[in-house]
Amino acid sequence: MILIKILICLLCIIIILQIYDWIKSAMGIKEGMDQVGPPPTTPTQSPLYNTGLSNDPLYLSTINASNIKMLSDQITKIDIDTINNEISSLQTQVKANNAAVTALGKQLSNVSSQVVGASFKSSSQIPAATGIN
Repeated sequence: MILIKILICLLCIIIILQIYDWIKSAMGIKEGMDQVGPPPTTPTQSPLYNTGLSNDPLYLSTINASNIKMLSDQITKIDIDTINNEISSLQTQVKANNAAVTALGKQLSNVSSQVVGASFKSSSQIPAATGIN
């Protein structure tokens, strides 16, 4: 019985908080952490970050140089020799799998020819089943 009363009280508190949030948003009250819309993602979208450098060639060349340096560092972290070794080992595995599948197909063709009694490549009719009676 006490548990039910506690749950009813919690539900009432949650409902009151939701009504408070609805009234606050309807009146346009904004707190410090409330934001209207997404935050600015680039310096040119916000007047606080607009430094006027977005059209300066020297600034743009500096940004491009730093981007090129970052990309160069990321590329040098990749060990190309390891990748080449993995690719060559995968190629040999693919060739081995290809040979195994081809051999399996030939073996299946031979076994099915023995079971049926005729080759699938021949144009002769498949013999009728006998001995079932």
